[in-house]
Amino acid sequence: MSQALYLQPRSLCYGLVADKAVARKEALPLAPPSLCAFSHCALIVATESERLGARGRTLLDEAPMLPWQEVAAYLGKHHGKSMQREGEQQLHALVHPRALSGFSASAPPFIMGIVNVTPDSFSDGGLYMDAERAVAHALQLQREGAHIIDIGGESTRPGAQNVPSDDEQQRVLPVIQGCSKQGAVISIDSRHAATQKAALAAGATMMNDVSALSYDKQALEVARQHEHAHIVLMHMQGTPQTMQDNPYYDCVVLDVYDYLKQRIEACVRAGIDKKRLWIDVGIGFGKTLAHNQALLRHVALFHTLGVPMILGASRKRLISGLDQDCPPEKRDAGSIAACLHAVNHACQMVRVHDVDKTRQALAVWRGMLT
Repeated sequence: MSQALYLQPRSLCYGLVADKAVARKEALPLAPPSLCAFSHCALIVATESERLGARGRTLLDEAPMLPWQEVAAYLGKHHGKSMQREGEQQLHALVHPRALSGFSASAPPFIMGIVNVTPDSFSDGGLYMDAERAVAHALQLQREGAHIIDIGGESTRPGAQNVPSDDEQQRVLPVIQGCSKQGAVISIDSRHAATQKAALAAGATMMNDVSALSYDKQALEVARQHEHAHIVLMHMQGTPQTMQDNPYYDCVVLDVYDYLKQRIEACVRAGIDKKRLWIDVGIGFGKTLAHNQALLRHVALFHTLGVPMILGASRKRLISGLDQDCPPEKRDAGSIAACLHAVNHACQMVRVHDVDKTRQALAVWRGMLT
């Protein structure tokens, strides 16, 4: 029975300590450029049947942990040469530099500011339906420190209804054009190929797709044709209408990992350069509180996919679930805590509503490490 390997970097260190540990070959850089390095790895080797049910949900916590120098030899001794080669490949993916051009001259972590041109988004729905007001807000986020602005015209909150692509374009294109004229770097938050194509023509340089280019059959071709655009592949179980109807996974971390791996492979087969791809584990998209906690706990595992990572937890119900119930606009402190957790695990970008406070938090975080 075939087995799969999942390699999770552990024993992380940061900043100057990380640099010295790497120089002494005690640690390896994690998803560079970042301020993180790792000295050990947890090794999860499992068949599909071993991942089912309660056993699958404990695999990550029970995995043996070894110094990085011993990983390949251990796999070769206990699981054979092919698994040893897989371990070597995953270690290489962890330390391989990410392609991060196009955002700014500064180093990651980057900040993606959110602008929803929708009447019904869970946090800012209805605030920026006027194009002029949306452009002004986007440019304010840029001044506050956003490296890229994510503009969406269809809410994907739980229970949201589909928006026709034509309506979506009427909402977002004037905003993208207005922002692009002012030099802002723009991402289009859409799962509709026609909207993605029009947005890229209007000046967007990133496609942020909650369906990982699977909702619209033409999305892969749009991504392939626009060879300079970055592509964000996000995990979502179900659709916005159904995703919170009792979501279930055998092992949420490994299930999401396998899905994103498959979507990366689908993109590469379609002729899309892997260097253009990003991933997002999809906090809150078809997940319970426990699922979201597990993904955040083990988020470093996803670096073995070899592409940069975005984390989007801003103002989501996860925060109320871990503290006390409050409206989305009261969840910024929890959002910042999630961001700091993400960058402590080498995530290259955080997607947030409150750019100003996030920038300040990240500046202090960086200052304490360098």
